[in-house]
Amino acid sequence: MSKIVTPVGSPVEKLKEVFGLGQVPLASNFSDLIDVADVGRKAAGLSPEQPAGQGQGMQLDENLKLAVLPKVDGGINVDASGVGIAVETNKGLTVGPAGLAVTPGNGIKLDTAGVGVAVVANRGLAVGTDGLAIMPGSGISLGAAGVGVAVAANMGLTVGADGLALKPGSGISLGTAGVGVSANAGRAILVDSGGVGINYDPTLQVTNNKLGVSDSALQRRTLSTTLNTSTAIWKQVMRIGANQAYAQVYITSLGGQRFVLTVCCDANTGYGTTYSVSLTNVYRGSVYGIGSVRIGYDWYGITCVDVCVTDTTHAVPLSMNYSVSDIQGVQLCPFVDLIYNGGNQNRNIGVIGTGSNGSIQGT
Repeated sequence: MSKIVTPVGSPVEKLKEVFGLGQVPLASNFSDLIDVADVGRKAAGLSPEQPAGQGQGMQLDENLKLAVLPKVDGGINVDASGVGIAVETNKGLTVGPAGLAVTPGNGIKLDTAGVGVAVVANRGLAVGTDGLAIMPGSGISLGAAGVGVAVAANMGLTVGADGLALKPGSGISLGTAGVGVSANAGRAILVDSGGVGINYDPTLQVTNNKLGVSDSALQRRTLSTTLNTSTAIWKQVMRIGANQAYAQVYITSLGGQRFVLTVCCDANTGYGTTYSVSLTNVYRGSVYGIGSVRIGYDWYGITCVDVCVTDTTHAVPLSMNYSVSDIQGVQLCPFVDLIYNGGNQNRNIGVIGTGSNGSIQGT
């Protein structure tokens, strides 16, 4: 702490006068001279009446000259040009003719208000009286917890502890591979690397990105065989399934024989099925292979339709031509052997001859 000190001794000119040539100085004059000299000793911190050392921030250099004492790592520089401020290179400060100044880098601005943050317009940041802040746009939320994502309710997104996530609904699956479609295989939907598609059988085809009936499904098909027999024999051509059945087939045989066989039948529930069987467009010459058609049950109670091959003198060609669209709930059999027990008579529930058009109905 500094204090006001009164002047010491007489003025220099007076001392020169009393100690001049031919003058006899007084004791008081010698006292003044000693006091003046002592001031210099005290200023240098060399008076025995003082605590050891120089004043704060001062030192004696190697030539015993009073000099400024710079604090180690205190940012003060002392050299022949004087006392100055020491600044580290590339640390944001510089010393110039006008004094110490901030060196602004990217994102820093200087003006009369002081040092501030410079922000690019329309880039999500703003500087206000409280400091630098984020300017939230659509989909961004700000709160005490920080910056987050704002999601609309019931729009398939959710924000949790792990971050933003999809909220899967019906038909959507999530996994390590990403977002996918959940396919219901029982509803003919499939999903693979190519995307979502329909699982269809050969009766359908995709043409020009549209699903339709395949060309092959509309083409008629043929089941045929040739039979040599020494006795009249029944051969199975149809088995009725678990749903209501309908079938229309075109049958040909020996000697140009031909007829259209149409069968309508309730779902197969065992004995007692309601049915109707008809023959149309019948042609039968003097030589033919099939004598009659019947409907009945096999050993397991399944409703079946059979044809009786009656020609025993020739190799009998048998052919059944049909369209897939004309077969519903019926399994076609290529003139196969019967499954029965106790003889053919136990199977019959209705028989119709092949000599002319006709029909039968019953249960």
